[in-house]
Amino acid sequence: MLRIAALAGEAAQGLTLWWQHPGQLSFNADGQWGIFGHEFGGVKSNFIYKHTCDHARRQPVRTVCELGFMAGQSATMFLEALPEARVVSFDLGDCEWTRPQGDLLRAAYGPRFELVLGLSNFTAPRFAAEHPDLRCDVLFVDGAKFTESRWSDLLNFRRLTQPGAALFYDEATSYECVKGTVPEDDPACVGMEGASRAYNRAARRGLVRPTECEWAPLRPRDGSCIAHFL
Repeated sequence: MLRIAALAGEAAQGLTLWWQHPGQLSFNADGQWGIFGHEFGGVKSNFIYKHTCDHARRQPVRTVCELGFMAGQSATMFLEALPEARVVSFDLGDCEWTRPQGDLLRAAYGPRFELVLGLSNFTAPRFAAEHPDLRCDVLFVDGAKFTESRWSDLLNFRRLTQPGAALFYDEATSYECVKGTVPEDDPACVGMEGASRAYNRAARRGLVRPTECEWAPLRPRDGSCIAHFL
């Protein structure tokens, strides 16, 4: 815990410096644009943390992969929840704070953490080809929001997983959409720029089996879910 306290202090200082940088979009709130956002009231982060720990009790978790590093809060959560696991984070790298925050986590956790920068449509397949023996036991997808982009990410990251791996969704509009019990164009799937439609497609085509979702009262069309690859 001393390590994480020191990391948090450095991270806060680093974020403040980026916020002061003239002309740069600021990171000005804990969890901005992520699962730790205040509008979710801890629902998303607690949901993913709980189900990650439950999954780890049932089977070993050696590697966690996440798409959407942002400023590193979710990566830190996985690293602390699973002290024996490695975390590989993929991020477009379009925000000024991403690389320095990645450097902080690398300094704190050493080889347990790796940040892969670039467009996931290219970096995920390349990483899979370069690491044929790597398999993600837990995968968190929170990258591009549009249907075809999210669908492409699910297919690409499927190559890095194996059947039974836990998959966490973000931006889920409804459980019936994610479950695939309604068509992709059903009103239950409308919202959050189309990410839920990709989850619907994955369920209907037998790629994944969703099992549970949760929504914050203030954001009833933007929830988190857990599924497993088939």
